[in-house]
Amino acid sequence: MPTATPAPQCPDTLPPPTLEQQDATPHGAAHLAETALWRYGLRYLHDLAAYDEAIVAVSFNAAPPQDGPAADDLPPRIDDRYRVRLVRSDDGERIEALRLTREQPASGPADRWPTIDRRAPDGDIVDLGNGSGDGIERTYAFDPPVSLDYWLNIGLTWNGLNVGGVQCARASLTAVRRERGDDGVDVERRSATAEAAGVIAPLNRWPQRIDITDLGATVDAALDAALTVLFGAYRDALRATIGAAYGYRLGAPPDAGDAPAVSVPVGLYPNLPPTATTAVQIGAALAAWKAATDPPSTGAEWAFSLVLHSSFDARTPLLDLAGLVYRIG
Repeated sequence: MPTATPAPQCPDTLPPPTLEQQDATPHGAAHLAETALWRYGLRYLHDLAAYDEAIVAVSFNAAPPQDGPAADDLPPRIDDRYRVRLVRSDDGERIEALRLTREQPASGPADRWPTIDRRAPDGDIVDLGNGSGDGIERTYAFDPPVSLDYWLNIGLTWNGLNVGGVQCARASLTAVRRERGDDGVDVERRSATAEAAGVIAPLNRWPQRIDITDLGATVDAALDAALTVLFGAYRDALRATIGAAYGYRLGAPPDAGDAPAVSVPVGLYPNLPPTATTAVQIGAALAAWKAATDPPSTGAEWAFSLVLHSSFDARTPLLDLAGLVYRIG
């Protein structure tokens, strides 16, 4: 049986797929852990008339410029690479599914396959879900099948990415066409690779108050637990700026959900690793301030802001939490 053999790139005759966009969006803030999760998405145009497959590659935590941080201080690079093929019906008149074939041993960041969608001609996004299959292939069904369209708008989304462990991404696309040579051997012809114009990073910004009181018997224990919930095993290698304030109410406290009437800044702790040691240091500083100041205790609470900085560029925030609240009165 003839086998495919690689051939030199021929960008003059085979254009690369068109990368329409890439985006980074937060998951949500239904609970503390979710505030640190984001999803990476890309959208491209798949031209059935020009090529058989598209190779979609995404580099997460792509290498920084040479004058950037040392590699040992960065989260590891993760390369996720798939071949995308559209499956036609037996009569060739409809598209029944999209098939991904993985080109690396494991499924990218968070060890999961991307979800797939397509944009219908009327502009609606049709979700194809998580797909099904084992091993290195996964099939995403078109239900019902759609009429053959030589230009399909396809979206891939990687969900459940933690801002601490997966901090940026960049996509590249290559077209593949197979042709039968005069000797009966299939030749695989590839386009030049089209790369996204730049690296994209998340910014999860949450202004709401998030209560962490139940996470620990003391403020430093609760803060430590909150940092573990947010970043898990990634946290020792990260850098964050944490602000602390003391809040209290003037008179009897109103409903528990209301913000304190008075908030007093206590300290700002820049560029520290969000670790247990940092939580203990902050807790000790807060205790010393409280002992020296003796502030009102009615409806009292500690409130923390937290900004996680990118390991690739400290000027780039990845997560911005305005109010982690620990109630003490």
